[in-house]
Amino acid sequence: MVFRSWLVYFLVVAFLSTSCGRKTTPEQVPGDQTCEGMNCENAGASQAKEAPVQKLVGASEAELGTMVSIAGGQIPHPCSSDRLDLCRWQHLTFDNVNVKPFRMDKYLTTVLEYRKCVNAGKCTEAKSGDRCNWGISGRELHPVNCIDWNQARQYCAWAGKRLCSNSEWELEYASTENRNYPWGNNPPSCEYATLFKDGPGCGIGTTSPVGAKPQGASINGVMDMVGNVWEWVEDDWFWSIDRDKRDDGSAKVRDPRLPMRVKRGGSLGSHAQDIFAGNIAPAVATDVYYLGVRCCGSSK
Repeated sequence: MVFRSWLVYFLVVAFLSTSCGRKTTPEQVPGDQTCEGMNCENAGASQAKEAPVQKLVGASEAELGTMVSIAGGQIPHPCSSDRLDLCRWQHLTFDNVNVKPFRMDKYLTTVLEYRKCVNAGKCTEAKSGDRCNWGISGRELHPVNCIDWNQARQYCAWAGKRLCSNSEWELEYASTENRNYPWGNNPPSCEYATLFKDGPGCGIGTTSPVGAKPQGASINGVMDMVGNVWEWVEDDWFWSIDRDKRDDGSAKVRDPRLPMRVKRGGSLGSHAQDIFAGNIAPAVATDVYYLGVRCCGSSK
Protein backbone atom coordinates (compact mmCIF):
# COMPACT_ATOMS: atom_id res chain seq x y z
CA MET A 1 0.00 0.00 0.00
CA VAL A 2 2.85 2.39 0.87
CA PHE A 3 4.63 1.55 -2.37
CA ARG A 4 1.44 2.17 -4.35
CA SER A 5 0.91 5.54 -2.64
CA TRP A 6 4.42 6.74 -3.45
CA LEU A 7 4.12 5.43 -7.01
CA VAL A 8 0.97 7.53 -7.52
CA TYR A 9 2.71 10.55 -6.02
CA PHE A 10 5.73 10.33 -8.33
CA LEU A 11 3.55 9.78 -11.40
CA VAL A 12 1.66 12.95 -10.63
CA VAL A 13 4.89 14.87 -10.00
CA ALA A 14 6.23 13.69 -13.34
CA PHE A 15 3.06 14.83 -15.10
CA LEU A 16 3.02 18.27 -13.48
CA SER A 17 6.73 18.74 -14.06
CA THR A 18 6.23 18.33 -17.79
CA SER A 19 2.91 20.11 -18.12
CA CYS A 20 3.31 22.92 -15.56
CA GLY A 21 7.01 23.53 -15.61
CA ARG A 22 7.48 23.96 -19.37
CA LYS A 23 6.98 27.27 -21.07
CA THR A 24 3.44 27.72 -22.26
CA THR A 25 1.68 30.77 -23.59
CA PRO A 26 -2.01 31.57 -23.50
CA GLU A 27 -2.20 31.46 -27.30
CA GLN A 28 -1.29 27.77 -27.33
CA VAL A 29 -4.60 26.76 -25.79
CA PRO A 30 -7.70 26.66 -28.04
CA GLY A 31 -10.17 29.36 -27.13
CA ASP A 32 -13.12 26.99 -27.03
CA GLN A 33 -11.46 24.54 -24.64
CA THR A 34 -13.36 23.96 -21.41
CA CYS A 35 -11.40 24.80 -18.29
CA GLU A 36 -11.47 21.68 -16.15
CA GLY A 37 -7.90 21.02 -15.00
CA MET A 38 -5.85 22.31 -12.09
CA ASN A 39 -4.13 24.90 -14.31
CA CYS A 40 -7.00 26.59 -16.10
CA GLU A 41 -5.55 30.06 -16.53
CA ASN A 42 -4.75 29.73 -20.23
CA ALA A 43 -8.11 28.36 -21.31
CA GLY A 44 -9.91 30.76 -23.61
CA ALA A 45 -7.26 33.46 -23.41
CA SER A 46 -7.11 33.75 -27.19
CA GLN A 47 -10.74 34.86 -27.15
CA ALA A 48 -10.09 37.83 -24.87
CA LYS A 49 -12.19 40.73 -26.10
CA GLU A 50 -10.81 44.11 -26.97
CA ALA A 51 -11.82 46.40 -24.15
CA PRO A 52 -11.12 50.02 -23.32
CA VAL A 53 -8.34 50.42 -20.80
CA GLN A 54 -9.87 50.84 -17.36
CA LYS A 55 -8.07 52.92 -14.80
CA LEU A 56 -8.10 50.79 -11.67
CA VAL A 57 -6.74 52.41 -8.55
CA GLY A 58 -5.29 50.25 -5.82
CA ALA A 59 -2.93 50.72 -2.92
CA SER A 60 -0.53 53.65 -2.87
CA GLU A 61 3.21 53.11 -2.61
CA ALA A 62 3.08 54.29 0.99
CA GLU A 63 0.62 51.52 1.88
CA LEU A 64 2.76 48.69 0.52
CA GLY A 65 4.15 46.31 3.10
CA THR A 66 1.27 46.94 5.51
CA MET A 67 0.55 43.91 7.68
CA VAL A 68 -2.66 43.10 9.53
CA SER A 69 -2.86 41.18 12.77
CA ILE A 70 -4.86 37.94 12.71
CA ALA A 71 -6.14 36.76 16.08
CA GLY A 72 -5.84 33.08 15.20
CA GLY A 73 -8.40 30.44 16.08
CA GLN A 74 -9.81 27.15 14.91
CA ILE A 75 -10.19 26.70 11.18
CA PRO A 76 -13.75 25.73 10.21
CA HIS A 77 -14.25 22.65 8.06
CA PRO A 78 -13.89 23.85 4.42
CA CYS A 79 -16.12 21.08 3.09
CA SER A 80 -19.01 21.02 5.53
CA SER A 81 -22.33 19.53 4.45
CA ASP A 82 -23.72 22.90 3.34
CA ARG A 83 -20.69 23.67 1.14
CA LEU A 84 -19.89 20.38 -0.60
CA ASP A 85 -20.66 21.87 -4.03
CA LEU A 86 -17.87 24.39 -3.44
CA CYS A 87 -15.21 21.84 -2.54
CA ARG A 88 -12.74 20.58 -5.10
CA TRP A 89 -10.51 18.64 -2.71
CA GLN A 90 -12.93 17.22 -0.15
CA HIS A 91 -10.22 15.06 1.44
CA LEU A 92 -8.09 18.10 2.36
CA THR A 93 -9.48 19.07 5.74
CA PHE A 94 -8.29 21.27 8.57
CA ASP A 95 -10.01 19.40 11.40
CA ASN A 96 -8.82 20.36 14.88
CA VAL A 97 -6.30 22.89 13.63
CA ASN A 98 -5.95 25.86 15.96
CA VAL A 99 -3.86 28.55 14.33
CA LYS A 100 -1.74 30.74 16.57
CA PRO A 101 -2.00 34.54 16.20
CA PHE A 102 0.05 35.84 13.26
CA ARG A 103 0.41 38.74 10.87
CA MET A 104 -0.31 38.74 7.14
CA ASP A 105 0.49 41.20 4.36
CA LYS A 106 -2.57 43.22 3.48
CA TYR A 107 -1.50 43.32 -0.15
CA LEU A 108 0.18 40.97 -2.57
CA THR A 109 3.86 41.66 -3.14
CA THR A 110 4.22 44.18 -5.96
CA VAL A 111 6.72 44.48 -8.77
CA LEU A 112 8.06 47.60 -7.04
CA GLU A 113 8.71 45.78 -3.77
CA TYR A 114 10.23 42.74 -5.45
CA ARG A 115 12.56 44.97 -7.50
CA LYS A 116 13.97 46.43 -4.28
CA CYS A 117 14.94 42.91 -3.24
CA VAL A 118 16.57 42.30 -6.63
CA ASN A 119 18.44 45.60 -6.40
CA ALA A 120 19.67 44.58 -2.95
CA GLY A 121 21.14 41.41 -4.44
CA LYS A 122 18.90 39.15 -2.34
CA CYS A 123 16.39 38.09 -5.03
CA THR A 124 16.73 36.96 -8.63
CA GLU A 125 14.69 38.64 -11.35
CA ALA A 126 11.17 37.46 -12.01
CA LYS A 127 10.39 35.96 -15.37
CA SER A 128 9.31 38.39 -18.08
CA GLY A 129 7.20 38.03 -21.21
CA ASP A 130 3.83 36.34 -21.76
CA ARG A 131 1.51 37.75 -19.06
CA CYS A 132 4.30 38.50 -16.60
CA ASN A 133 4.44 42.01 -15.10
CA TRP A 134 8.22 42.12 -14.72
CA GLY A 135 9.84 44.70 -16.99
CA ILE A 136 6.59 46.30 -18.14
CA SER A 137 6.25 50.03 -17.58
CA GLY A 138 3.26 51.05 -15.50
CA ARG A 139 3.01 47.74 -13.63
CA GLU A 140 5.03 48.75 -10.57
CA LEU A 141 1.98 48.55 -8.30
CA HIS A 142 0.71 45.32 -9.85
CA PRO A 143 1.58 42.01 -8.17
CA VAL A 144 4.83 40.39 -9.17
CA ASN A 145 3.40 37.34 -10.87
CA CYS A 146 6.05 35.14 -12.43
CA ILE A 147 8.18 33.84 -9.57
CA ASP A 148 8.80 30.31 -8.38
CA TRP A 149 8.49 29.03 -4.82
CA ASN A 150 12.13 29.63 -3.93
CA GLN A 151 12.02 33.20 -5.21
CA ALA A 152 8.88 33.84 -3.15
CA ARG A 153 10.57 32.44 -0.06
CA GLN A 154 13.72 34.49 -0.64
CA TYR A 155 11.70 37.68 -0.97
CA CYS A 156 9.79 37.14 2.28
CA ALA A 157 13.04 36.40 4.12
CA TRP A 158 14.62 39.60 2.76
CA ALA A 159 11.56 41.56 3.92
CA GLY A 160 11.96 40.14 7.44
CA LYS A 161 8.93 37.93 7.03
CA ARG A 162 8.19 34.38 5.85
CA LEU A 163 5.82 32.49 3.59
CA CYS A 164 2.38 31.95 5.09
CA SER A 165 1.44 28.44 6.11
CA ASN A 166 -1.46 26.81 4.32
CA SER A 167 -3.46 26.82 7.56
CA GLU A 168 -2.84 30.51 8.19
CA TRP A 169 -3.94 31.33 4.68
CA GLU A 170 -7.08 29.21 5.03
CA LEU A 171 -8.06 30.83 8.32
CA GLU A 172 -7.97 34.33 6.87
CA TYR A 173 -9.71 33.20 3.68
CA ALA A 174 -12.73 31.69 5.43
CA SER A 175 -12.35 33.29 8.88
CA THR A 176 -13.81 31.60 11.93
CA GLU A 177 -17.20 32.49 10.43
CA ASN A 178 -16.68 29.76 7.81
CA ARG A 179 -17.26 32.08 4.87
CA ASN A 180 -17.39 30.61 1.38
CA TYR A 181 -15.11 33.41 0.16
CA PRO A 182 -13.07 36.12 1.88
CA TRP A 183 -15.77 38.76 1.35
CA GLY A 184 -18.66 36.54 2.44
CA ASN A 185 -20.94 34.12 0.63
CA ASN A 186 -21.81 35.98 -2.57
CA PRO A 187 -20.44 34.12 -5.61
CA PRO A 188 -17.19 35.36 -7.18
CA SER A 189 -17.42 38.12 -9.78
CA CYS A 190 -15.34 41.00 -11.11
CA GLU A 191 -16.84 43.17 -8.39
CA TYR A 192 -14.82 41.21 -5.84
CA ALA A 193 -11.81 39.84 -7.72
CA THR A 194 -9.70 39.97 -10.89
CA LEU A 195 -10.89 36.86 -12.74
CA PHE A 196 -11.53 35.55 -16.23
CA LYS A 197 -14.62 37.25 -17.65
CA ASP A 198 -14.65 38.31 -21.29
CA GLY A 199 -10.96 37.41 -21.18
CA PRO A 200 -8.25 37.36 -18.51
CA GLY A 201 -8.36 40.03 -15.84
CA CYS A 202 -12.08 40.80 -16.27
CA GLY A 203 -11.50 41.50 -19.97
CA ILE A 204 -8.57 43.87 -19.49
CA GLY A 205 -6.01 41.17 -20.20
CA THR A 206 -3.70 41.97 -17.29
CA THR A 207 -3.55 41.79 -13.52
CA SER A 208 -5.02 44.63 -11.48
CA PRO A 209 -3.05 46.91 -9.16
CA VAL A 210 -2.97 45.39 -5.70
CA GLY A 211 -5.96 46.41 -3.61
CA ALA A 212 -8.02 47.55 -6.61
CA LYS A 213 -10.97 45.35 -5.58
CA PRO A 214 -11.82 46.58 -2.05
CA GLN A 215 -15.20 44.83 -2.11
CA GLY A 216 -13.29 41.55 -2.08
CA ALA A 217 -11.43 42.21 1.17
CA SER A 218 -11.35 39.53 3.85
CA ILE A 219 -12.81 39.94 7.32
CA ASN A 220 -9.54 41.58 8.47
CA GLY A 221 -9.09 43.66 5.34
CA VAL A 222 -6.64 41.45 3.41
CA MET A 223 -6.94 42.16 -0.33
CA ASP A 224 -6.87 39.96 -3.43
CA MET A 225 -7.10 36.55 -1.77
CA VAL A 226 -9.10 35.46 -4.82
CA GLY A 227 -7.86 36.09 -8.35
CA ASN A 228 -5.11 38.36 -9.69
CA VAL A 229 -2.27 35.89 -8.98
CA TRP A 230 -1.98 32.51 -7.28
CA GLU A 231 -0.11 32.73 -3.98
CA TRP A 232 2.70 30.43 -2.88
CA VAL A 233 2.55 29.13 0.70
CA GLU A 234 5.22 27.23 2.62
CA ASP A 235 3.54 23.81 2.68
CA ASP A 236 4.28 20.73 0.63
CA TRP A 237 1.35 19.15 -1.17
CA PHE A 238 -0.20 16.19 0.64
CA TRP A 239 -2.61 13.83 -1.12
CA SER A 240 -5.55 12.02 0.49
CA ILE A 241 -3.26 9.14 1.47
CA ASP A 242 -1.48 11.57 3.79
CA ARG A 243 -3.42 13.06 6.67
CA ASP A 244 -0.56 14.53 8.63
CA LYS A 245 -1.51 17.84 10.20
CA ARG A 246 0.14 20.48 12.30
CA ASP A 247 -2.36 21.22 15.03
CA ASP A 248 -0.85 24.65 15.67
CA GLY A 249 -1.35 25.79 12.07
CA SER A 250 2.33 25.69 11.09
CA ALA A 251 3.37 24.51 7.64
CA LYS A 252 3.24 20.81 6.76
CA VAL A 253 6.43 19.68 5.03
CA ARG A 254 7.96 16.37 4.04
CA ASP A 255 11.42 15.18 5.05
CA PRO A 256 13.09 15.20 2.64
CA ARG A 257 11.09 17.80 0.73
CA LEU A 258 9.71 16.81 -2.65
CA PRO A 259 8.92 19.05 -5.66
CA MET A 260 5.22 19.62 -4.97
CA ARG A 261 4.05 22.74 -3.14
CA VAL A 262 0.69 24.38 -2.42
CA LYS A 263 -0.71 27.44 -4.18
CA ARG A 264 -3.81 29.32 -3.08
CA GLY A 265 -6.40 31.76 -4.38
CA GLY A 266 -6.63 31.65 -8.18
CA SER A 267 -5.50 34.18 -10.77
CA LEU A 268 -6.63 36.60 -13.47
CA GLY A 269 -7.22 33.51 -15.63
CA SER A 270 -9.50 31.69 -13.17
CA HIS A 271 -13.17 31.43 -14.11
CA ALA A 272 -15.66 32.36 -11.40
CA GLN A 273 -17.22 28.89 -11.47
CA ASP A 274 -13.81 27.38 -10.77
CA ILE A 275 -13.29 29.29 -7.52
CA PHE A 276 -13.99 26.70 -4.85
CA ALA A 277 -14.00 27.05 -1.10
CA GLY A 278 -10.41 27.73 -0.12
CA ASN A 279 -9.25 27.49 -3.75
CA ILE A 280 -6.23 25.27 -3.33
CA ALA A 281 -4.11 23.41 -5.88
CA PRO A 282 -0.71 21.72 -6.18
CA ALA A 283 2.15 23.25 -8.15
CA VAL A 284 5.70 22.22 -8.91
CA ALA A 285 8.07 24.44 -6.92
CA THR A 286 9.83 25.59 -10.11
CA ASP A 287 6.61 26.72 -11.81
CA VAL A 288 6.25 30.48 -12.29
CA TYR A 289 3.25 31.31 -14.46
CA TYR A 290 0.48 33.26 -12.70
CA LEU A 291 2.27 32.79 -9.37
CA GLY A 292 3.07 35.51 -6.83
CA VAL A 293 3.44 35.87 -3.10
CA ARG A 294 2.01 37.33 0.08
CA CYS A 295 4.13 37.13 3.22
CA CYS A 296 3.27 36.41 6.83
CA GLY A 297 5.00 36.94 10.15
CA SER A 298 4.75 36.00 13.78
CA SER A 299 2.43 38.00 16.00
CA LYS A 300 4.14 40.82 17.88
